[in-house]
Amino acid sequence: MYIYILHCVLVTKIKPKQMDNKLNIAFDEKAILRGVYKKLNNKLGKDVSKLSSLTSSVSELKSLQTELEHRVNELHHQKQDLKYAIEKESSSLNLLEKTEKVKAYQKWISSIEDLSSQIEANFEQNNEDIVLLHYEKLKESAELLSVSDCFHLKKYTCDMILHWHKILVARLEEEFELLLKSIKWPLVAPNSSTKMPIPSEEKIKKLESLIKYLLQLDLSDEIRTIASNVKEESSEEFPSLVSDFVVNSVPVLLLLKPLQVEWMASRWIHLWVPSLQTFFLFIRRRHLCAVVVFSHPKFCRLNVHDVCTLNNKQQAIQFCNHINILHPNIKFSIDFKHFELYHSLMCWSKGVRFCFHFNGEKGTNSCKNPEWYLSQVLKWIAAHESFLECYIQPILNQCGQTKVNAKIQFIKGLLHLVVAKLHSDIPQVKDDEDLFCRTIQETLNFERELRLGYGYPSSQPTVLNVITQANVFHYWISVERKFALELMDDFVASPYSWQSEDPGGICHCGEQLILLLQGITDRYKGLFQPGHRLQFLDLQLELLDDFRVRILQLAKSELSDPFNSNYIPILNTVHYMVNTIGDWADLPFFVEMQYFKENFSSAEEKMRFPDDSHIDELFFQNKFQSKEEDLNISNSAFGSILNLYNHIELEMLSVISRHVVTEVRARSQSYRKDKWFYTPTEPFSSSDSSKIIEISPSLCPLLEALVKHLMQLRKKLAPDLFSRIWKELASCLNKFIYEEVILQNNFSEYGANQLNYDMTKAFFPIFGEFTLKPENYFPMIKEALILLTLPRATAFLLKDTLEASKENRDFYNQNASPVKALEERGVFLLSVHDAHCILNIRTNMVNL
Repeated sequence: MYIYILHCVLVTKIKPKQMDNKLNIAFDEKAILRGVYKKLNNKLGKDVSKLSSLTSSVSELKSLQTELEHRVNELHHQKQDLKYAIEKESSSLNLLEKTEKVKAYQKWISSIEDLSSQIEANFEQNNEDIVLLHYEKLKESAELLSVSDCFHLKKYTCDMILHWHKILVARLEEEFELLLKSIKWPLVAPNSSTKMPIPSEEKIKKLESLIKYLLQLDLSDEIRTIASNVKEESSEEFPSLVSDFVVNSVPVLLLLKPLQVEWMASRWIHLWVPSLQTFFLFIRRRHLCAVVVFSHPKFCRLNVHDVCTLNNKQQAIQFCNHINILHPNIKFSIDFKHFELYHSLMCWSKGVRFCFHFNGEKGTNSCKNPEWYLSQVLKWIAAHESFLECYIQPILNQCGQTKVNAKIQFIKGLLHLVVAKLHSDIPQVKDDEDLFCRTIQETLNFERELRLGYGYPSSQPTVLNVITQANVFHYWISVERKFALELMDDFVASPYSWQSEDPGGICHCGEQLILLLQGITDRYKGLFQPGHRLQFLDLQLELLDDFRVRILQLAKSELSDPFNSNYIPILNTVHYMVNTIGDWADLPFFVEMQYFKENFSSAEEKMRFPDDSHIDELFFQNKFQSKEEDLNISNSAFGSILNLYNHIELEMLSVISRHVVTEVRARSQSYRKDKWFYTPTEPFSSSDSSKIIEISPSLCPLLEALVKHLMQLRKKLAPDLFSRIWKELASCLNKFIYEEVILQNNFSEYGANQLNYDMTKAFFPIFGEFTLKPENYFPMIKEALILLTLPRATAFLLKDTLEASKENRDFYNQNASPVKALEERGVFLLSVHDAHCILNIRTNMVNL
């Protein structure tokens, strides 16, 4: 630094004062550098101490790592030794494991056998409470085994439960049946009252006790699932139509049993299998069922009462031997099966779906009268409904069975019989279309009565499943279509088809079509599947389109004289159809149908165009469509057909309107050629208009034709249609008189006032029958008359204003607007150019 200062003094020759300043600055910098040095030295000291501690920690970690690696190596060697020892002793370990499993298996078997022994011992001593307690433990064991892979153990447990279940139910069944007879259950006598008698308190208590016992015998869903999965030889599964109606509550099953017997009483039960040309006779007694197979198709007259005494296999064989003596030409075989209490009266052979039907001596057992057995079931429900709700349901609730509805389960059990019977009758009634339709209608009425009259929920299986099977439903649709088209042919060809009771009302054929469509709607409205309902909706649209084509053909044949033919009645019918179908489209049912229809359409669209971008493009195209398309009625279920009917209605209205206007034009030729420019010898001004007291004679033919047609239309057309057509006629005549009478002639003041008198005193009042201010429907004539009848001076000023506005448009637009000038005279619709033309056809202003 000093050398630097000396250098500065010698070389740069700095002055002494400057030198002192430099020195002071240098010393200050030196002090600052010393302070910074001390701070850095302190920080470095701390960092060095930390670095030394970290170094020692690293050393310790390295030693630990070395120790751990050594320990891992030792453990690895021990693992290898153990693995070798385990492999050496694996056979012994496997044997030990199997032994433990066998001990556990034997423990389970011993536990189940002990429970069974306890049940058997107490059963013989009539200790019902203890029996039920051990039975519950047995069911708990089965539920615990539900997750096990021991197939045979689960099967053994389930077999044990089912074994004791049958025995215990059979033990209580006799007592339960005797109790039901004592309380007069079921109510099946034809002359009995419609309600069950009220039982005594003692019987009610006994009934409550028995039902509680029976409820404890119910099998849980888990056990039923196990039993269905572990059957060694699976029993014949019911078809879906019948299996949906299986009742799992034992008390309800025992309540149903007498009615099932009554259903079978005095009837011969047989199953005809076309593929085998064989009859199967099912003989049921308790849990024993004998299946007698007859190879002769005509042998089907075995009364159930003849075989109800069969208690064992030996008696069944003796019975068959007796049949063989009576009918040596008939070959048969016999087989036996054991049935659970829950099994339906109907049976289904393995791999073959039998068609069930009844056949016997009684006339009531006939497929030609389905209402007989359907009404019988409804009577049974009505007779036992109050008893089930008042006595059985409270007992179920007390036992914690709140989810079990006794009445619904009871109805479900009866529907089991109905479905089987209906399913067996359908193949026979399909041969007779009238009988098939009758069966369908009675089934729909039965279903509706169940839902509305007895509260049968829609979530439960229904008899409609029978008639909505694919083959039956397609046949139903085809029969509906055939009969509908035949009816349409009849009422369209009828001589009274286009006659109506009220003038302007719907014709007979239109009313018949509406009733036909309403009947179809009532029939398919209760179907649960949207796909089925949509097929009927398509049928209705097809019928409406067919009727539309017929109407078009008839309307074209009546065009020559629409007023004296069926043209107007056809138009009234079309109008009524449009209003009625439009009202239907707003009903919640058809709104829902449109929703399903759109969903089906979108699903089909996605199947045809799996590309998402294309679907999105279609979506946005539909979303941002024009306002007219948004308001289009095609968004309803009947949208497309309504558009077509609306088009027919508009076209037919236009035809009638053109017909009237054409005749009015023909009658107006002399009126158009009148001398409107004529000026009388006496001076005449606009103030003398009161002197005109008669209409022009040439106007009378026009008025006559117009009044005649309007009266005819008013009498024959529907009010809504007439309101539309007279307004359309007014619009056409307004344009016609303005263009053909006013603009094509020159008018003197006398002629203008005569025209004004004709219009205001004769022409407008004709339409005054339909509105209070008819002149408002002839705005062009009205404003033209205002301009034609203006005083001459006023007309001069107005004309001058209109002409001046053409020369200096900007000035007059600001100070004297021609539009404003016209509005002050009451002219609002005519343009400035049209107003100027009308002023120019005034003869008293031609020279101006």
